[in-house]
Amino acid sequence: MLGAERRFLVVIGAVAAALIPMFASPAGAGPAPNPGQQAVDARSAANDAAARYADIQSRYDALDGQIVALEQKIQAGEARATELRAIAQRRMLTDYFLLKQELAERVMARGAGEVYEVGAAA
Repeated sequence: MLGAERRFLVVIGAVAAALIPMFASPAGAGPAPNPGQQAVDARSAANDAAARYADIQSRYDALDGQIVALEQKIQAGEARATELRAIAQRRMLTDYFLLKQELAERVMARGAGEVYEVGAAA
């Protein structure tokens, strides 16, 4: 009986010895990675990331410059709008007082009892 057990253990050992390498590395795995190549790959990936960052930073700076220029244009537009509002108010007041004066002159010329349309021919 010891012979059968021994043969069984030898067969199990042989099967295990054959299966262990299959489970130790993934199927179809190539040779162990080269640490020097891994460093080169990591350096290349870092350089690519740095280049992308520099590109994004330059785009950001360009957009920042455009934003500043637009903000300055907006401020200039708001200042111009304030000037134009003041001009319009002055013109409106001038027209109002001129119209009021014209109406008063017509009323005085015709008499206070008559009603005239503003701007109508006398």
